[in-house]
Amino acid sequence: MEEFSKRIKDFLMQVANGKVKFTYFLTPEEQQVVSSMVRKEDGVNVVFFGGFEGCERQRAILFPSYMNEEKIMPNVVMFKINPIGAGAMTHSQTLGSLMGLNIDRSTIGDILVGTPEEIYFAACSEFSDFLSTNFTKVGRQHISLTDAADENIIKADKFEEFDMIVSSLRLDVIVKSIMNCARDKATNCLFNGDVKLNNMVDKKSSRLCRVGDVLSIKKYGKFKLISQDRKTKSGKLVVVVQKYL
Repeated sequence: MEEFSKRIKDFLMQVANGKVKFTYFLTPEEQQVVSSMVRKEDGVNVVFFGGFEGCERQRAILFPSYMNEEKIMPNVVMFKINPIGAGAMTHSQTLGSLMGLNIDRSTIGDILVGTPEEIYFAACSEFSDFLSTNFTKVGRQHISLTDAADENIIKADKFEEFDMIVSSLRLDVIVKSIMNCARDKATNCLFNGDVKLNNMVDKKSSRLCRVGDVLSIKKYGKFKLISQDRKTKSGKLVVVVQKYL
């Protein structure tokens, strides 16, 4: 993250001299870093755009505050993947095939699977021609790309809901319960930076979680704490959790 912050600092200096700067697609954590840095700079504004409603990965557009935001192009293109002939595609196949083109992950935004035959993705417009020419297969499935800019694309998250019984809302206890592992394994996971709380790496085991918090655990997925309004007869807490699918 140090190198990333240095790059954004350089962008801010250029914006202060009247330029408009675009990042590639940023993770939610990186977006928070950019927002924090911009708040400390006079005369600089930032907006984020990822191509469609509800997306996570977004480009940051940094520009002088005297400029009209509405006149700045976001430089994001939306593609729809069309299978040629019968065939189903998955998110992982799509991402793997895109990375097989030897492009950086940050040049691609969110990938949205409507159905196995209907997949959309956002990309930096600088790579539009390259993708149109070279992205011709997802796995073994031949495809074509069409511009989806005029389609009303909304990312609707899908969840699997379950209950957890925990002794407290400490972060290490919640992680242990989600992973279904020993406390020391959950603690090591935190220490190694494999846990994000509300998009930020959090290594503090004693941190108290709250309803509405979102946890991401490497290799386990993304989870949201929905409610905690019941207790067992022994006084333990019943927490309702949603896992993002």
